[in-house]
Parts: sequence; C-alpha cells; structure tokens
Amino acid sequence: MLRTDLESNSKRMKARIFLIHWFFLFVLLGNACGQTMRQDSTLEDTVATMLDRLNQISEYNSGKAEKAEDVDSLITTSLLDGLNRSSSSISYPFKKLKALNMNILSSSDGHIRFYCWNSRTGGTMIGVSTIAQYKTAHGVHAKVLFDAATDTSDEPGVWFTRIHTFRSRGAAYYLALGSAVFSTRDQSAVARAFRIGTDGLDDSVRIFLTEEGLTNKIEITFDLSKSSAGYESAIRFDTSTGQLLVRRVVAERLMTKCDLYRFKGKYFARN
Repeated sequence: MLRTDLESNSKRMKARIFLIHWFFLFVLLGNACGQTMRQDSTLEDTVATMLDRLNQISEYNSGKAEKAEDVDSLITTSLLDGLNRSSSSISYPFKKLKALNMNILSSSDGHIRFYCWNSRTGGTMIGVSTIAQYKTAHGVHAKVLFDAATDTSDEPGVWFTRIHTFRSRGAAYYLALGSAVFSTRDQSAVARAFRIGTDGLDDSVRIFLTEEGLTNKIEITFDLSKSSAGYESAIRFDTSTGQLLVRRVVAERLMTKCDLYRFKGKYFARN
C-alpha cells in the first residue's frame, strides 16, 4: 500500500513539473511574441511619421525647410535597418504605411516582399524608392533595390504592383510587374525577375530571351497621349498558361496586340 501511494505521488509530482515547464514556456513565448510585435509596431510608427512628412513636401516648392531627398534618405535608412533587425516584419501588415501610400506587396509563398514609395524627388518624373525583403534558410534580410534620392542614372524607379511566383527544376522564381513614370507623357511597363539563392537575393537573374539576348527584365516604353486604354496591364502574367503577355509598341503607341513569352526550361522566350 505504501509503495502504491509513493508511485501515485511520484506521478502527480511529475505531472505538476510537466505543467509548470509548459506554463513557463508559454509565458516566454508570449513575451517574445509581444516584444517582436512591439518592435514592428515601433518601426511602423517611426517610418509613418517620416512618410507623412515626406508626403507634405512638394517637389515644386523649393522654399520648404525640409528637402524631399533628406526625408526620403531617412525613410530608406530607418526602414532598411528595422526590416533587417526583425524577421517577423516580413509578414507584419504595416497598415499605417499603406494608408500613407507606401505600396507593400508579398509573394504567394511569403519569401519575398517589396516596399515602394514616392520619394517626391522627381517632379513630373515619379522617383520611386524600393526596398526588397526576402527570406532564406539563414533568416530574413532586406536590401535597397532603388534609392531615388541618391540615384544619378535619370531612371525613375519602378512602382511594383504584382509578384508572380513560379518554379522550375526545384528553384523558385519571382516575376515582379510594375511601371515607371518618366514624365506626364512617357511611361514604361516593366517585368523583372528575382531569385533567392544561397548568397541572398539575386536581382540580376537573366531569364528573358529578347532580341538583345538574355536579360533580367523586359521593359516597354510608350507615349500615354498616343496609347489606348488599359496601359496599366501593358505587361501581365497569365497564371493559367504560364505565359507573359507583352503589348506591342509601334511609333511610341501602345497597341492592343501582344507578344507571348513562354518559359522554356531555362528562360522566357517569345512564341
């Protein structure tokens, strides 16, 4: 009888210890999650304050105390640092930043995300700054794709609007579609390829076979005043067929007829 009581007490003690361990584990996990959410929320508030300041600046008003280039650089630096510090930020909603017209879009697998905003530095040319965030086996990282405030190439930067994911031979590729505004008249549609490799984000992967050879992007430029409606979808990806549809441009005019590009094992080639 005494032995049975001892065994029963031992089992109860083990059960209590097990429950105590799980309780403290849940407390630690809860604290970690709470701390991470606070970190992402703080980053959002910091960048939102700067973005609101940037949105108040007119690129035509040289008398402003603050320059758009300075505020845009602060946003780039702060956002890049915060995204690199927090792995959870790649899935954080950032609703305040979206409300202030920052475009944030993610791939379907959640492995890559773009942050795009109007730098207010380009006049009629809309200078778009972009940060890419991506997930590897070693963690979550971020890098600047285009810094409109410091770029000297006379390129406006691309306002990305869609990311399409497709796989080939076990590798995931990401097609980012968007537009670039050079002036009130001149605009381009862009398809750009990305891949996450062992060394990080590969933003120069050449999977488009064009007349100029293999390249990492397809870009068509046209005159808005001469073009038909629907220029927002001048380049689009058909998920049902896996084809990239690129509208033709004749004499700066965007036509309705498209060139079809199909992925042929290693690259997209025109049919």
